[in-house]
Amino acid sequence: MAGGVPLYFPEGIPDNVMRLLDPDVIHQKVLAGVRSLEQDWKKMAPGADDIAHGRTTWWDRLFRPASLDPEWLHYYLYQKPSTWGVSKEEQQELLALRHLRQLGSRGKHPLTLTAEMKANPPSPSEVKKALKYMANDMRYYLFRMQRSWHVMLDKVGAEIEPLCDQVYGEPCPPGQGGEVAQADIADMFKLGRTPFSDPMENTLSAFLGWQAT
Repeated sequence: MAGGVPLYFPEGIPDNVMRLLDPDVIHQKVLAGVRSLEQDWKKMAPGADDIAHGRTTWWDRLFRPASLDPEWLHYYLYQKPSTWGVSKEEQQELLALRHLRQLGSRGKHPLTLTAEMKANPPSPSEVKKALKYMANDMRYYLFRMQRSWHVMLDKVGAEIEPLCDQVYGEPCPPGQGGEVAQADIADMFKLGRTPFSDPMENTLSAFLGWQAT
């Protein structure tokens, strides 16, 4: 869960903020939707972990002659994005990769570089090629995540729309419920009030960043 930021409103807490601090029935629907999304995305975490450890179709083609340890991919995935030498879109894909894999049980294993690994590092050009392959592989999972995201918004949106009159004092037009859910999620991040697990918070943030590129 995000640590949050100090909230100070000298003229009183705005209604849209109070809804997040003391969730109304609509915001509760949104939170339940994100929890269901986390369960869907967790199923993809092992695939992301495979990408991060060279269990891919391109590994042998790129590295096998040098007998490179696949852990080097894991290592470079967790370096600063500015060191990757890839496009902005590929950076977003790699950020989503490293967070998605941490939604699964395999994603929590610590990284260690052995003496053997240090004696046989990849070249900068090999690293760049590998990162580009990894970003391309992650694109498949991001499109799956996007489908789950829209399914969740459609479902939660349909649940929200009959409640708008009760909460807002006016009805929501058909199709607007999903927009309300997205606005709630954006406000949670803006205020640093995201009541999700840290891996889900980071994965959702990276996913939204990818959508924005």
